[in-house]
Amino acid sequence: MTEITETPEAVLGAHGAGGPKVGGRLAAVDLLADLEVLERIYRELHPGLYRYHDARSLESLFAEARREMSRERSLAEAFLAFTRLTADLRCGHSYPNFFNQSEEVAAALFRGPRLPFTFRWIDDRMVVTEDLGQVGLPPGTVIESLGGIATPEILAALLHFARADGSNRDKRASYLEVAANSEFEAFEILLPLRFPGVFADLTSVELEIATAGSVPRSRRVPLQAHSKRAALVQAREPSVDGAEPLWQLAEREHRGQRVAYLKMPHWVTYKSKWDWEGFLHATMDKLVHDRIPALVVDLRGNEGGTDAGDPILAHIVEERVPSRTTVRRVRFQRVPEDLRPGLDTWDPSFFTLGEGSASVGGGFWELAPREDGGDFITPRGPRFDGRLVVLTDASNSSATFQFAATVQRQRLGKLVGVSTGGSQRGINGGAFFFARLPRTGLEVDVPLIGTFPPGPPSVANEAPDSGIVPDFVVAVTAADLAAGRDRQLEVALDVALGTR
Repeated sequence: MTEITETPEAVLGAHGAGGPKVGGRLAAVDLLADLEVLERIYRELHPGLYRYHDARSLESLFAEARREMSRERSLAEAFLAFTRLTADLRCGHSYPNFFNQSEEVAAALFRGPRLPFTFRWIDDRMVVTEDLGQVGLPPGTVIESLGGIATPEILAALLHFARADGSNRDKRASYLEVAANSEFEAFEILLPLRFPGVFADLTSVELEIATAGSVPRSRRVPLQAHSKRAALVQAREPSVDGAEPLWQLAEREHRGQRVAYLKMPHWVTYKSKWDWEGFLHATMDKLVHDRIPALVVDLRGNEGGTDAGDPILAHIVEERVPSRTTVRRVRFQRVPEDLRPGLDTWDPSFFTLGEGSASVGGGFWELAPREDGGDFITPRGPRFDGRLVVLTDASNSSATFQFAATVQRQRLGKLVGVSTGGSQRGINGGAFFFARLPRTGLEVDVPLIGTFPPGPPSVANEAPDSGIVPDFVVAVTAADLAAGRDRQLEVALDVALGTR
C-alpha cells in the first residue's frame, strides 16, 4: 500500500507511445542498452549504492546482469533480471515498481490468477491466514507444497528477487506474503514468472497441506481470477484518494480498564482528501479528555508512506526533539541534462536537489535540516501522559521504521511484536525518480535521499545491519492463527496497562 503510483496514461504520455515488445522477444542489444542507462542513473544519483557494496562488488553485480542480458529474452525474463539486480543492491526502495509500469507491462505480467487464500511465512513455512475462496483451508493450515514444488524451496528462490534494506531477511519474507490488501502483491507476480508451471492451467493448483493433528494430504483448489481479487481489495480497503477515513480509533476493555486502539495498516496519505492530521490531533485530545490510560498503535503490515506518526508524538513529547538521529544526503547537485528525459517525478525541484548543500566528501552532499517540522517533533497540547505501545513487524521499513526508531530512542513508548524491516545503517527514499528504460519500456524506482548516521560517510557501515528489535519480542505461530488468537495484541495490552 505504500508504493508511489502513477497512472499508466501519465507514464505513456510522458514517454510517448513506444513500449515493450509484449508479444515478442527483446533483443540483447536493447536489453544491454537499457542496463547501461540504468547503471549510469544509479551510479550518479542513488544515495545508497555503496552502503553495502564497494566498487568491486558493485561491478560484479552489473557484470552478472550484463551476462544475463547478453542474449534475447522475453519480457518476463527481462523483468526478473532487472528485479534481481535491484534486489541485490539491498535497498528497499529500488525495484521495478509494479504500480508504475505501463499498461502493456501490467497486462502482460501482473494480471494472472491469484491464490484463494492469504498467508504468511512462519519459520519458512507457508501458513494460511484467511480462506478467501471458501475452499476448506482454515487459518493455521500449512501449505507444504504448491504446484508440486516445496514451499520452502519457493521462498528460497523468490528471496533473491525481494526488495529490502541490507541483510534484513525477515523483511524480504514479509514482502513475499499475501494479505489481499493490494491489487498487486509481490508473491503472486513473482511466483509465476520464476516458476511458470505452477499456474499452468490458470484455473486451479495442486497443494499439499497439513493441519494440526493430521498427516499431509493433497488438495486441488481453484485459483481466483485477478479481477475478483481486485474487486475484493477495493471493497475491503479504503480508497487512498478519497475523503473517507483511513483509520479509526477504537476502545478495548482489558483487565477491567480501557485502552485506546488505533490500527494504521498504511500511511499512504499524499492523495487523500481526508483531514488525517486533524483526525490524529483530535484523537489525542480525546484520549486526554477521557483520561484513557494507554494507547496501542498497531503498525503491523504498514510499510510506511508519509510521517503520519509525528502528530501522535507531538502530544507525547515534553520538548522539541529530532524525529530522527540521522542526516540526509544526496549524490548529486543537479541531474545531468541527458538523463532528464527518462526520469519522471512529481516535484521538479528534485532535479536540483543537492544545489546549495554542503559537500561532506565521498561524493555526498548533505541536505540542511528541514525547519518546517519534518526533522523535528514539536510539543502540542494537550499532552497525553498515558502509556504508548506500538505493534511492529518486518513490514515496517520506511516511515514506520523511522517512527519505531524514534519511539524507542526517545523512550516515548514501548515496542511489541517482531523486528522491523529497514536497517539501522540507514534507508533511502524521501524523493524519487521513476526511470523509464527506453528500449524495453520497463520502469525502475530510483530513491534520491539517503539517511546516514552523522559523521563521515564511512560511519554508516559501522551501524548494525538490522531492523529495530522491539522491547517485547512476540512471534506469531501457526497454532495462534488456527486458534484465532492474537498474542501480540494481548501482550501489547498488558504492556499498555503496566502488567508486563
